[in-house]
Amino acid sequence: MGRMSGIKWEKSARCAPVHNIISSDFPKYNPTPWKFMEGPSRIAWLLSYEYQRMWVEEREAWKKRMYPENTTVNVDIVKKYVLTFKSNHQPPKPEQKKPFKMKKFEGVGSRTKNKRPANDKAMNFNKNKEKAIANS
Repeated sequence: MGRMSGIKWEKSARCAPVHNIISSDFPKYNPTPWKFMEGPSRIAWLLSYEYQRMWVEEREAWKKRMYPENTTVNVDIVKKYVLTFKSNHQPPKPEQKKPFKMKKFEGVGSRTKNKRPANDKAMNFNKNKEKAIANS
């Protein structure tokens, strides 16, 4: 690919329509913009927490303006307690369900026997094989 020397990059601009809808009461309580939002952003201020210091100062000034000390009333915080009464009466325990068994399997046990009976036809093959080895 060749060089694209004719294209210059520009900062993008937002293409949102201006509809003048105010979604909250924030402008009413804070009509002036924050100091740290003015001017270009500086990475050195971000790394050195300067923006945080500026924000804390602005927030304290806003609190003093919004909540003057003479109008605030010291209110005791009443904790809400949920009363619980413990009684000796315990609810009955649910009965354990019996395992489901179909009628045709009523006589069949749940465990299977691991050993085959001595006269099993499937085991005759092994017995014949052992006899052949013993005879040779």
